[in-house]
Amino acid sequence: MAEPLRNRSARPLQDQTAKRSGHANRTHGMKGTPEWIAWQSMKQRCCNPNYHGAHNYSQRGITVCPEWLHSFEAFFAHVGRRPSPKHTLERIKNERGYEPGNVRWATMNEQALNKRTNRLVPFRGEMLPLSEACRRAGLSYGVVCTRLNRGWSFERALLTPSKPKPRRPR
Repeated sequence: MAEPLRNRSARPLQDQTAKRSGHANRTHGMKGTPEWIAWQSMKQRCCNPNYHGAHNYSQRGITVCPEWLHSFEAFFAHVGRRPSPKHTLERIKNERGYEPGNVRWATMNEQALNKRTNRLVPFRGEMLPLSEACRRAGLSYGVVCTRLNRGWSFERALLTPSKPKPRRPR
């Protein structure tokens, strides 16, 4: 039996106009923007058990707050526009989920300093990733690691200047 035809004229005029202009279901107009893509990616990482990196997100208990999970507008109100194409979404405290106060836009260099695998060391009154402490001390990461592996204290390893390498004769 054939399905009866719908009476399209019963639909409110506003809906018909929106459909014709391509704006039906349009709420924020930001679909496809970097912010919207970041929001979609965040949800994918935390909610899709088949996501290739699920062991780093959903399987570790990293979640998206319910408000953000269901509303791009709520997410965008908290994080705002991406400052530059070099910025991506970052959780400030890696053991916590995507929630207000724990998310910011950061460059890859900033994010590299906020990894779970970083070794934090005391340096001039701050706890810093070892790579950042080496950079601030003007020392090679390899030199400092060698010193630490030989039993040097963090302070000694980071504050003792490197000896210049002898030049090889040509």
